[in-house]
Amino acid sequence: WALAQGKKVITTNRSIIDMPLYDPNRISVIDRKKPIINIDFLKNNASYKHIDSLSRLRIDRWIEELIS
Repeated sequence: WALAQGKKVITTNRSIIDMPLYDPNRISVIDRKKPIINIDFLKNNASYKHIDSLSRLRIDRWIEELIS
């Protein structure tokens, strides 16, 4: 949801790296045991690029795909 709103995400879930929506300029993965947030990541104003895979994840499209 945050990515769809053009926001950055900080997560401890490393599996997001393998997802098609992963963009290191928009998603930062930190270590749960040693959570260090990269200040440069926060300061970087990466331009928002629409990610096609995000549109597919909308609940209405997901339900439409599920029932068809």
